[in-house]
Amino acid sequence: MNKQKSRRAINLPGNDVGKRRQRIYAAGARRLKEAMAAGFHIEAIALCESLLSDRLEARRAWLARQHESKREFGTLGGLARELLGQSSKKAGDPIEANKLIYEDCVKWADDRNKAIHEMFKLAEGDESNWEVRYAALEAVADSGLKLTRKLSAAVKKSNTPEERGKSAGAETHPVAMAKASRAPERNYDSRT
Repeated sequence: MNKQKSRRAINLPGNDVGKRRQRIYAAGARRLKEAMAAGFHIEAIALCESLLSDRLEARRAWLARQHESKREFGTLGGLARELLGQSSKKAGDPIEANKLIYEDCVKWADDRNKAIHEMFKLAEGDESNWEVRYAALEAVADSGLKLTRKLSAAVKKSNTPEERGKSAGAETHPVAMAKASRAPERNYDSRT
């Protein structure tokens, strides 16, 4: 049985996707702060991963003009690699400064995987005990929180109408098309 992948909702004029997303972000940010303060670092790491993935999905969808195939949910490492142009999809972000952040996302995804998926695993030569491993979670959660802020700011700065206009196909973006369909007709004949 083929399960259809979930897709990112698009904020368009007349729908409330943007407002709903904003409420989820606000509640999630509060919970992330609470988890960090309470020492629930695995929860904080999971919340950071979800937010980082969402921001990468937003950037990928923006670059692809919200094309259906580029709105599918993805994994943190896979999304970062795709935006770096390292995947078979070779999308890549044209903004070089963003690529440094995506590299940080790939590294953090590895740290996250180790923190969450290897807590009980003992590798050859590993002398760490539970207390050492658990204490290390705080650093991963803290670096994830800093990275979410950095990535969110970069995506917000990059996903702008001005940046959209720099690339071909800006007029095919769903928001541009929705606005154009509501625009009053104008006579562009220079003779009148």
